[in-house]
Amino acid sequence: MADGRGLLLLEFPLHVADERRVLFLPYAVDLFLAAGKNEEAHRSVDAYRQAVGETARTNTDQAERLALLEGALANAEGRY
Repeated sequence: MADGRGLLLLEFPLHVADERRVLFLPYAVDLFLAAGKNEEAHRSVDAYRQAVGETARTNTDQAERLALLEGALANAEGRY
């Protein structure tokens, strides 16, 4: 859907409050960035950061994923 209507489906899981949300948020960031929706991507990165919380300090997979998401967002916003 080139007009962006398909992105409305992405916003629904952003309100889910369980472990599935942590799995979904990185994909939401990628899709929002691909669609040029930087504000929504920023909200998703913030939500992911909050969802993983302290776990990212000890879980290298989550820490790496968070760093990659933040880097992709910074690149899209021109602040790399």
